[in-house]
Amino acid sequence: MTIYNKGIYTRRAARLCILMIVMLISGPFDALSQELKRLSRSGELDSMTVTSADTLVSQKPPQMPEPLHVHNDSTFRSDSLAAADSVALLNKSSLDAPAFTAAKDSIIEDFSDGKKLIYYYGDVSVTYGNMKLTADYMEYDLNTGILYARGTKDQNGSIKGQPVMQQGGKSYSMEEVRYNFNTQKARITNMLTQEQDGILHGKNIKMLPDKSINITQGRYTVCDCEEPHYYLHLSAAKVMTQPSQKTVFGPAWPVVEGVPMFPVVLPFGFIPKRPDRATGILFPTFGEEASRGFYMRDAGMYFVIGDYFDVALTGDIYTLGSWAVDFNSRYKVNYKFNGSVALTYSNDQTGERGSSDFFQSRNFGVKWNHSQDSKARPGTSFSASVNFSSPSNNKYNANNVEQALQNQIQSSISYSRNWNGKMNLSINALHNQNSRDSSYSFTLPNITFSVNRFYPFKQKNRVGKEKWY
Repeated sequence: MTIYNKGIYTRRAARLCILMIVMLISGPFDALSQELKRLSRSGELDSMTVTSADTLVSQKPPQMPEPLHVHNDSTFRSDSLAAADSVALLNKSSLDAPAFTAAKDSIIEDFSDGKKLIYYYGDVSVTYGNMKLTADYMEYDLNTGILYARGTKDQNGSIKGQPVMQQGGKSYSMEEVRYNFNTQKARITNMLTQEQDGILHGKNIKMLPDKSINITQGRYTVCDCEEPHYYLHLSAAKVMTQPSQKTVFGPAWPVVEGVPMFPVVLPFGFIPKRPDRATGILFPTFGEEASRGFYMRDAGMYFVIGDYFDVALTGDIYTLGSWAVDFNSRYKVNYKFNGSVALTYSNDQTGERGSSDFFQSRNFGVKWNHSQDSKARPGTSFSASVNFSSPSNNKYNANNVEQALQNQIQSSISYSRNWNGKMNLSINALHNQNSRDSSYSFTLPNITFSVNRFYPFKQKNRVGKEKWY
Protein backbone atom coordinates (compact mmCIF):
# COMPACT_ATOMS: atom_id res chain seq x y z
CA MET A 1 0.00 0.00 0.00
CA THR A 2 1.21 3.45 -0.97
CA ILE A 3 1.65 6.39 1.29
CA TYR A 4 -1.26 8.18 -0.40
CA ASN A 5 -3.64 5.33 0.34
CA LYS A 6 -2.51 5.30 3.95
CA GLY A 7 -3.44 8.98 4.29
CA ILE A 8 -6.92 8.35 2.88
CA TYR A 9 -7.61 5.58 5.41
CA THR A 10 -6.32 7.72 8.23
CA ARG A 11 -8.64 10.62 7.42
CA ARG A 12 -11.63 8.26 7.14
CA ALA A 13 -10.90 6.71 10.54
CA ALA A 14 -10.66 10.15 12.13
CA ARG A 15 -14.01 11.20 10.67
CA LEU A 16 -15.61 7.99 11.96
CA CYS A 17 -14.35 8.66 15.54
CA ILE A 18 -15.60 12.26 15.46
CA LEU A 19 -19.02 11.08 14.31
CA MET A 20 -19.28 8.55 17.11
CA ILE A 21 -18.37 11.20 19.74
CA VAL A 22 -20.98 13.60 18.39
CA MET A 23 -23.64 10.93 18.52
CA LEU A 24 -22.77 10.07 22.09
CA ILE A 25 -22.96 13.72 23.16
CA SER A 26 -26.03 14.66 21.17
CA GLY A 27 -28.11 11.76 22.45
CA PRO A 28 -28.58 13.08 26.05
CA PHE A 29 -28.99 16.62 24.83
CA ASP A 30 -31.79 15.52 22.46
CA ALA A 31 -33.54 13.84 25.39
CA LEU A 32 -33.01 16.93 27.49
CA SER A 33 -34.33 19.12 24.71
CA GLN A 34 -37.45 17.03 24.37
CA GLU A 35 -38.03 17.17 28.14
CA LEU A 36 -37.61 20.95 28.14
CA LYS A 37 -40.14 21.29 25.35
CA ARG A 38 -42.62 19.16 27.33
CA LEU A 39 -42.17 21.21 30.50
CA SER A 40 -42.51 24.44 28.56
CA ARG A 41 -45.81 23.36 27.18
CA SER A 42 -47.06 22.42 30.68
CA GLY A 43 -45.84 25.65 32.32
CA GLU A 44 -43.57 23.92 34.82
CA LEU A 45 -40.40 25.25 33.26
CA ASP A 46 -40.99 28.83 34.47
CA SER A 47 -41.47 27.87 38.09
CA MET A 48 -38.49 25.56 38.03
CA THR A 49 -36.34 28.21 36.46
CA VAL A 50 -37.27 30.79 39.09
CA THR A 51 -36.75 28.42 41.95
CA SER A 52 -33.45 27.27 40.63
CA ALA A 53 -32.28 30.82 40.05
CA ASP A 54 -33.38 31.94 43.51
CA THR A 55 -31.66 29.00 45.08
CA LEU A 56 -28.43 29.69 43.36
CA VAL A 57 -28.54 33.36 44.16
CA SER A 58 -29.40 32.91 47.88
CA GLN A 59 -27.04 29.99 48.41
CA LYS A 60 -24.49 30.70 51.17
CA PRO A 61 -21.25 28.98 52.05
CA PRO A 62 -21.66 26.00 54.37
CA GLN A 63 -21.38 26.87 58.08
CA MET A 64 -19.98 24.92 60.97
CA PRO A 65 -22.60 23.21 63.16
CA GLU A 66 -23.60 25.03 66.35
CA PRO A 67 -22.41 23.69 69.72
CA LEU A 68 -25.98 22.78 70.69
CA HIS A 69 -26.03 20.23 67.85
CA VAL A 70 -22.93 18.41 69.00
CA HIS A 71 -25.08 15.79 70.77
CA ASN A 72 -26.21 14.51 67.38
CA ASP A 73 -22.72 13.26 66.77
CA SER A 74 -22.53 9.49 66.91
CA THR A 75 -19.06 9.65 68.41
CA PHE A 76 -20.39 11.65 71.37
CA ARG A 77 -23.12 9.09 71.95
CA SER A 78 -20.60 6.30 72.02
CA ASP A 79 -18.48 8.21 74.54
CA SER A 80 -21.53 8.75 76.80
CA LEU A 81 -22.35 5.07 76.71
CA ALA A 82 -18.78 4.23 77.56
CA ALA A 83 -18.86 6.61 80.55
CA ALA A 84 -22.14 5.14 81.80
CA ASP A 85 -20.75 1.64 81.49
CA SER A 86 -17.63 2.70 83.40
CA VAL A 87 -19.67 4.18 86.25
CA ALA A 88 -21.90 1.12 86.44
CA LEU A 89 -18.85 -1.12 86.47
CA LEU A 90 -17.28 0.98 89.21
CA ASN A 91 -20.44 0.78 91.33
CA LYS A 92 -20.62 -2.98 90.95
CA SER A 93 -16.97 -3.69 91.61
CA SER A 94 -14.82 -1.35 93.65
CA LEU A 95 -17.44 0.27 95.86
CA ASP A 96 -19.04 -3.02 96.89
CA ALA A 97 -15.80 -4.92 97.41
CA PRO A 98 -14.13 -5.27 100.82
CA ALA A 99 -11.06 -3.09 101.32
CA PHE A 100 -8.15 -4.77 103.13
CA THR A 101 -5.21 -3.01 104.74
CA ALA A 102 -1.70 -4.33 104.28
CA ALA A 103 -0.81 -7.00 106.82
CA LYS A 104 2.22 -6.28 109.00
CA ASP A 105 3.64 -9.78 108.63
CA SER A 106 2.85 -11.23 105.21
CA ILE A 107 0.21 -11.84 102.52
CA ILE A 108 0.03 -15.22 100.75
CA GLU A 109 -2.07 -15.89 97.62
CA ASP A 110 -3.18 -19.37 96.56
CA PHE A 111 -4.73 -19.52 93.05
CA SER A 112 -3.93 -23.18 92.31
CA ASP A 113 -6.50 -25.80 91.21
CA GLY A 114 -9.26 -23.21 90.75
CA LYS A 115 -8.85 -21.80 94.27
CA LYS A 116 -8.75 -18.06 94.95
CA LEU A 117 -7.57 -17.71 98.54
CA ILE A 118 -5.68 -14.85 100.16
CA TYR A 119 -4.11 -15.22 103.61
CA TYR A 120 -3.30 -12.17 105.75
CA TYR A 121 -0.93 -12.45 108.73
CA GLY A 122 -0.33 -9.76 111.34
CA ASP A 123 -2.67 -6.94 112.41
CA VAL A 124 -4.95 -6.67 109.38
CA SER A 125 -8.28 -4.85 109.04
CA VAL A 126 -11.02 -4.91 106.42
CA THR A 127 -13.70 -2.30 105.74
CA TYR A 128 -16.98 -3.05 103.99
CA GLY A 129 -19.68 -0.36 104.01
CA ASN A 130 -20.14 0.72 107.63
CA MET A 131 -18.54 -2.47 108.96
CA LYS A 132 -14.89 -2.66 110.05
CA LEU A 133 -13.22 -5.85 111.22
CA THR A 134 -9.72 -6.15 112.72
CA ALA A 135 -7.84 -9.32 113.60
CA ASP A 136 -4.35 -10.82 113.65
CA TYR A 137 -5.17 -13.44 111.00
CA MET A 138 -7.64 -13.37 108.09
CA GLU A 139 -8.44 -15.72 105.25
CA TYR A 140 -10.49 -14.49 102.28
CA ASP A 141 -12.05 -16.71 99.59
CA LEU A 142 -12.71 -14.72 96.40
CA ASN A 143 -14.91 -17.48 94.93
CA THR A 144 -17.44 -17.54 97.78
CA GLY A 145 -16.87 -14.05 99.27
CA ILE A 146 -16.41 -15.56 102.77
CA LEU A 147 -13.91 -14.09 105.21
CA TYR A 148 -12.55 -16.05 108.18
CA ALA A 149 -10.81 -14.19 111.02
CA ARG A 150 -9.30 -15.22 114.35
CA GLY A 151 -6.48 -14.42 116.73
CA THR A 152 -3.07 -16.07 116.89
CA LYS A 153 -0.94 -17.52 119.69
CA ASP A 154 2.17 -15.73 120.82
CA GLN A 155 5.34 -17.27 122.23
CA ASN A 156 3.73 -17.67 125.65
CA GLY A 157 0.74 -19.51 124.21
CA SER A 158 -1.77 -16.72 124.89
CA ILE A 159 -4.14 -15.52 122.17
CA LYS A 160 -3.51 -12.08 120.69
CA GLY A 161 -5.28 -10.03 118.06
CA GLN A 162 -8.74 -11.56 118.44
CA PRO A 163 -11.35 -10.23 115.99
CA VAL A 164 -13.16 -6.98 116.84
CA MET A 165 -16.08 -5.88 114.66
CA GLN A 166 -17.41 -2.32 114.64
CA GLN A 167 -20.74 -1.69 112.97
CA GLY A 168 -23.55 0.81 113.51
CA GLY A 169 -21.78 2.51 116.41
CA LYS A 170 -21.40 -0.77 118.36
CA SER A 171 -18.34 -2.91 119.03
CA TYR A 172 -18.25 -6.73 119.14
CA SER A 173 -15.31 -8.75 120.50
CA MET A 174 -15.16 -12.42 119.50
CA GLU A 175 -12.98 -15.51 119.30
CA GLU A 176 -13.50 -16.20 115.60
CA VAL A 177 -15.87 -15.14 112.83
CA ARG A 178 -16.92 -16.20 109.35
CA TYR A 179 -18.46 -13.32 107.38
CA ASN A 180 -20.10 -13.62 103.96
CA PHE A 181 -19.80 -10.37 102.03
CA ASN A 182 -22.39 -11.48 99.47
CA THR A 183 -25.20 -12.23 101.96
CA GLN A 184 -23.87 -10.03 104.82
CA LYS A 185 -24.38 -12.91 107.25
CA ALA A 186 -21.87 -14.00 109.87
CA ARG A 187 -21.25 -16.91 112.22
CA ILE A 188 -19.41 -15.95 115.41
CA THR A 189 -17.96 -17.94 118.27
CA ASN A 190 -17.72 -16.54 121.82
CA MET A 191 -18.81 -12.95 121.25
CA LEU A 192 -18.80 -10.17 123.86
CA THR A 193 -20.66 -6.87 123.46
CA GLN A 194 -22.05 -4.03 125.57
CA GLU A 195 -25.84 -4.10 125.67
CA GLN A 196 -27.54 -1.19 127.47
CA ASP A 197 -26.09 -1.11 131.03
CA GLY A 198 -25.00 -4.76 130.91
CA ILE A 199 -22.63 -7.06 129.05
CA LEU A 200 -23.91 -9.74 126.68
CA HIS A 201 -21.87 -12.94 126.19
CA GLY A 202 -22.68 -15.43 123.45
CA LYS A 203 -21.15 -18.82 122.61
CA ASN A 204 -22.79 -19.48 119.24
CA ILE A 205 -23.99 -16.42 117.34
CA LYS A 206 -25.46 -15.83 113.92
CA MET A 207 -25.59 -12.27 112.59
CA LEU A 208 -28.22 -11.51 109.94
CA PRO A 209 -28.30 -8.83 107.20
CA ASP A 210 -30.76 -6.66 109.20
CA LYS A 211 -28.10 -6.38 111.97
CA SER A 212 -30.10 -8.65 114.30
CA ILE A 213 -28.23 -11.34 116.26
CA ASN A 214 -29.35 -14.87 117.19
CA ILE A 215 -27.60 -16.27 120.27
CA THR A 216 -27.52 -19.68 121.91
CA GLN A 217 -25.91 -20.38 125.31
CA GLY A 218 -25.67 -16.69 126.19
CA ARG A 219 -25.07 -14.76 129.40
CA TYR A 220 -26.25 -11.31 130.44
CA THR A 221 -24.51 -9.60 133.36
CA VAL A 222 -23.47 -6.25 134.80
CA CYS A 223 -20.22 -7.70 136.18
CA ASP A 224 -17.31 -6.52 134.03
CA CYS A 225 -14.97 -9.41 134.95
CA GLU A 226 -13.79 -11.77 132.22
CA GLU A 227 -15.52 -14.59 134.10
CA PRO A 228 -18.54 -12.83 135.67
CA HIS A 229 -19.37 -13.68 139.27
CA TYR A 230 -23.08 -13.61 138.50
CA TYR A 231 -25.14 -13.56 135.33
CA LEU A 232 -28.44 -14.53 133.76
CA HIS A 233 -27.98 -17.66 131.67
CA LEU A 234 -29.88 -17.40 128.35
CA SER A 235 -30.61 -20.64 126.55
CA ALA A 236 -31.62 -18.67 123.44
CA ALA A 237 -31.81 -14.96 122.71
CA LYS A 238 -32.29 -12.54 119.84
CA VAL A 239 -30.99 -8.96 119.70
CA MET A 240 -33.09 -6.78 117.39
CA THR A 241 -32.25 -3.27 116.20
CA GLN A 242 -35.34 -2.51 114.12
CA PRO A 243 -37.68 -0.78 114.71
CA SER A 244 -36.10 -0.26 118.16
CA GLN A 245 -33.27 -1.78 120.15
CA LYS A 246 -34.33 -4.68 122.37
CA THR A 247 -33.24 -8.16 123.40
CA VAL A 248 -35.70 -11.07 123.65
CA PHE A 249 -34.71 -14.34 125.32
CA GLY A 250 -36.20 -17.75 126.00
CA PRO A 251 -35.80 -19.90 129.12
CA ALA A 252 -33.26 -18.28 131.48
CA TRP A 253 -32.06 -18.65 135.05
CA PRO A 254 -29.66 -16.76 137.35
CA VAL A 255 -26.19 -18.11 138.10
CA VAL A 256 -24.09 -16.91 141.06
CA GLU A 257 -20.43 -17.97 141.38
CA GLY A 258 -21.04 -20.70 138.81
CA VAL A 259 -23.99 -22.20 140.73
CA PRO A 260 -27.41 -22.15 138.96
CA MET A 261 -30.08 -20.73 141.26
CA PHE A 262 -32.72 -23.37 140.59
CA PRO A 263 -35.71 -23.50 140.80
CA VAL A 264 -35.70 -19.79 139.86
CA VAL A 265 -36.36 -19.94 136.10
CA LEU A 266 -37.75 -17.33 133.71
CA PRO A 267 -39.68 -18.94 130.83
CA PHE A 268 -39.10 -15.85 128.65
CA GLY A 269 -38.28 -12.17 128.92
CA PHE A 270 -36.91 -9.15 127.12
CA ILE A 271 -34.45 -6.35 127.76
CA PRO A 272 -35.89 -3.17 126.19
CA LYS A 273 -33.94 -0.05 125.35
CA ARG A 274 -33.72 1.82 128.62
CA PRO A 275 -35.11 5.37 128.51
CA ASP A 276 -33.33 8.24 130.20
CA ARG A 277 -35.53 7.96 133.31
CA ALA A 278 -37.53 4.87 134.19
CA THR A 279 -38.61 3.07 137.35
CA GLY A 280 -36.83 -0.24 137.80
CA ILE A 281 -34.59 -2.57 139.78
CA LEU A 282 -31.06 -1.55 140.75
CA PHE A 283 -28.70 -4.49 140.39
CA PRO A 284 -26.30 -5.05 143.31
CA THR A 285 -22.56 -5.43 143.37
CA PHE A 286 -20.81 -8.33 145.11
CA GLY A 287 -17.49 -8.59 146.86
CA GLU A 288 -15.64 -9.30 150.10
CA GLU A 289 -14.26 -7.26 152.99
CA ALA A 290 -11.74 -8.57 155.48
CA SER A 291 -13.58 -7.10 158.49
CA ARG A 292 -17.25 -7.60 157.55
CA GLY A 293 -17.17 -10.62 155.22
CA PHE A 294 -18.85 -11.13 151.86
CA TYR A 295 -21.31 -8.44 150.83
CA MET A 296 -24.07 -7.49 148.45
CA ARG A 297 -24.29 -3.71 148.01
CA ASP A 298 -26.63 -1.22 146.39
CA ALA A 299 -29.50 -3.61 145.74
CA GLY A 300 -32.86 -1.85 145.57
CA MET A 301 -35.35 0.10 143.48
CA TYR A 302 -35.31 3.33 141.55
CA PHE A 303 -38.51 5.40 141.29
CA VAL A 304 -39.34 8.24 138.94
CA ILE A 305 -41.85 10.59 140.55
CA GLY A 306 -43.01 13.17 138.04
CA ASP A 307 -40.72 15.25 135.87
CA TYR A 308 -38.81 16.92 138.68
CA PHE A 309 -38.18 14.27 141.32
CA ASP A 310 -36.69 10.76 141.66
CA VAL A 311 -35.86 8.41 144.54
CA ALA A 312 -33.46 5.48 144.94
CA LEU A 313 -33.88 3.06 147.87
CA THR A 314 -30.96 0.67 148.28
CA GLY A 315 -29.55 -1.65 150.90
CA ASP A 316 -26.31 -3.43 151.81
CA ILE A 317 -25.90 -6.73 153.63
CA TYR A 318 -22.77 -8.53 154.92
CA THR A 319 -22.24 -12.12 155.99
CA LEU A 320 -20.89 -11.10 159.43
CA GLY A 321 -24.07 -9.23 160.38
CA SER A 322 -23.56 -5.69 159.07
CA TRP A 323 -26.27 -3.99 157.06
CA ALA A 324 -27.15 -0.53 155.76
CA VAL A 325 -30.12 1.31 154.26
CA ASP A 326 -29.70 4.28 151.90
CA PHE A 327 -32.14 6.88 150.63
CA ASN A 328 -31.04 9.09 147.73
CA SER A 329 -33.17 11.63 145.95
CA ARG A 330 -32.69 14.36 143.35
CA TYR A 331 -34.95 17.24 142.39
CA LYS A 332 -34.77 19.97 139.79
CA VAL A 333 -37.07 22.67 138.48
CA ASN A 334 -35.61 24.56 135.55
CA TYR A 335 -34.89 28.25 136.17
CA LYS A 336 -35.89 27.89 139.84
CA PHE A 337 -33.79 25.47 141.93
CA ASN A 338 -32.15 22.04 142.06
CA GLY A 339 -30.62 19.80 144.72
CA SER A 340 -30.15 16.35 146.22
CA VAL A 341 -30.78 14.56 149.52
CA ALA A 342 -28.97 11.48 150.87
CA LEU A 343 -29.80 9.63 154.10
CA THR A 344 -27.87 6.64 155.46
CA TYR A 345 -28.40 4.39 158.46
CA SER A 346 -26.21 1.38 159.12
CA ASN A 347 -25.39 -1.33 161.65
CA ASP A 348 -21.67 -2.04 161.39
CA GLN A 349 -20.09 -5.12 162.96
CA THR A 350 -16.53 -6.31 162.69
CA GLY A 351 -15.33 -9.71 163.73
CA GLU A 352 -17.47 -12.58 164.93
CA ARG A 353 -19.86 -12.16 167.82
CA GLY A 354 -18.36 -13.54 171.02
CA SER A 355 -14.74 -13.08 169.92
CA SER A 356 -12.33 -10.56 171.38
CA ASP A 357 -12.14 -8.50 168.20
CA PHE A 358 -15.90 -8.12 167.90
CA PHE A 359 -17.09 -4.51 167.57
CA GLN A 360 -20.53 -3.09 166.78
CA SER A 361 -21.68 0.49 166.12
CA ARG A 362 -24.71 2.24 164.70
CA ASN A 363 -24.01 5.08 162.25
CA PHE A 364 -25.99 7.62 160.28
CA GLY A 365 -25.35 10.30 157.71
CA VAL A 366 -27.30 13.24 156.29
CA LYS A 367 -26.36 15.14 153.13
CA TRP A 368 -28.28 17.93 151.50
CA ASN A 369 -27.25 20.17 148.63
CA HIS A 370 -29.48 22.92 147.32
CA SER A 371 -28.96 25.87 144.99
CA GLN A 372 -31.35 28.49 143.71
CA ASP A 373 -31.32 29.80 140.17
CA SER A 374 -30.48 33.48 139.97
CA LYS A 375 -33.40 34.03 137.58
CA ALA A 376 -35.99 32.67 140.04
CA ARG A 377 -36.04 35.64 142.45
CA PRO A 378 -33.69 38.46 141.47
CA GLY A 379 -32.07 40.02 144.53
CA THR A 380 -32.63 36.88 146.67
CA SER A 381 -30.49 33.75 146.96
CA PHE A 382 -30.67 30.58 149.05
CA SER A 383 -28.14 27.74 149.13
CA ALA A 384 -27.35 24.80 151.37
CA SER A 385 -24.49 22.35 151.71
CA VAL A 386 -25.17 20.05 154.64
CA ASN A 387 -22.95 17.14 155.61
CA PHE A 388 -23.72 15.78 159.07
CA SER A 389 -22.95 12.26 160.27
CA SER A 390 -21.87 10.14 163.20
CA PRO A 391 -18.13 10.10 163.95
CA SER A 392 -17.44 6.62 162.51
CA ASN A 393 -19.82 6.82 159.56
CA ASN A 394 -17.10 7.65 157.01
CA LYS A 395 -15.02 4.74 158.27
CA TYR A 396 -17.61 2.15 157.24
CA ASN A 397 -19.81 3.83 154.63
CA ALA A 398 -17.38 5.89 152.56
CA ASN A 399 -17.63 5.81 148.77
CA ASN A 400 -13.90 6.34 148.19
CA VAL A 401 -10.58 6.36 150.02
CA GLU A 402 -10.43 10.15 150.27
CA GLN A 403 -13.78 10.26 152.04
CA ALA A 404 -12.78 7.45 154.42
CA LEU A 405 -9.67 9.39 155.50
CA GLN A 406 -11.52 12.67 155.99
CA ASN A 407 -11.55 13.73 159.66
CA GLN A 408 -13.36 17.08 159.48
CA ILE A 409 -16.59 17.92 157.72
CA GLN A 410 -18.50 21.20 157.46
CA SER A 411 -22.02 22.36 156.66
CA SER A 412 -23.47 25.72 155.72
CA ILE A 413 -26.90 27.17 154.97
CA SER A 414 -27.11 30.73 153.71
CA TYR A 415 -29.81 33.21 152.73
CA SER A 416 -29.24 36.68 151.34
CA ARG A 417 -31.43 39.55 150.23
CA ASN A 418 -30.56 42.76 148.43
CA TRP A 419 -32.82 45.83 148.16
CA ASN A 420 -31.69 47.65 145.03
CA GLY A 421 -28.18 47.96 146.37
CA LYS A 422 -29.25 50.10 149.32
CA MET A 423 -29.62 47.41 152.00
CA ASN A 424 -28.25 43.88 152.29
CA LEU A 425 -29.30 41.05 154.60
CA SER A 426 -27.34 37.84 155.07
CA ILE A 427 -28.27 34.92 157.37
CA ASN A 428 -25.93 31.94 157.74
CA ALA A 429 -25.88 28.73 159.75
CA LEU A 430 -22.58 26.88 160.10
CA HIS A 431 -21.55 23.45 161.37
CA ASN A 432 -18.15 21.82 161.94
CA GLN A 433 -17.27 18.42 163.35
CA ASN A 434 -14.12 16.42 163.99
CA SER A 435 -14.31 12.64 163.81
CA ARG A 436 -11.09 12.15 165.82
CA ASP A 437 -12.40 13.57 169.07
CA SER A 438 -16.13 13.40 168.14
CA SER A 439 -16.51 17.17 168.66
CA TYR A 440 -19.24 19.29 167.10
CA SER A 441 -19.61 23.06 166.79
CA PHE A 442 -22.61 25.04 165.52
CA THR A 443 -23.03 28.70 164.65
CA LEU A 444 -26.65 29.65 164.17
CA PRO A 445 -27.77 32.01 163.21
CA ASN A 446 -25.12 34.40 161.94
CA ILE A 447 -26.96 37.53 160.78
CA THR A 448 -25.41 40.42 158.90
CA PHE A 449 -27.36 43.51 157.89
CA SER A 450 -25.74 46.41 156.09
CA VAL A 451 -27.05 49.73 154.79
CA ASN A 452 -25.31 52.00 152.34
CA ARG A 453 -24.81 55.63 153.37
CA PHE A 454 -27.82 57.87 152.66
CA TYR A 455 -29.04 61.37 153.67
CA PRO A 456 -32.65 61.33 154.88
CA PHE A 457 -32.89 65.13 155.19
CA LYS A 458 -31.20 65.94 151.91
CA GLN A 459 -33.45 67.95 149.62
CA LYS A 460 -33.65 67.14 145.96
CA ASN A 461 -33.85 70.81 144.99
CA ARG A 462 -31.56 72.61 147.39
CA VAL A 463 -31.86 76.38 147.84
CA GLY A 464 -28.94 78.23 149.35
CA LYS A 465 -25.83 76.84 151.00
CA GLU A 466 -25.74 73.07 151.72
CA LYS A 467 -26.24 72.19 155.41
CA TRP A 468 -24.08 69.73 157.30
CA TYR A 469 -26.94 67.27 157.72
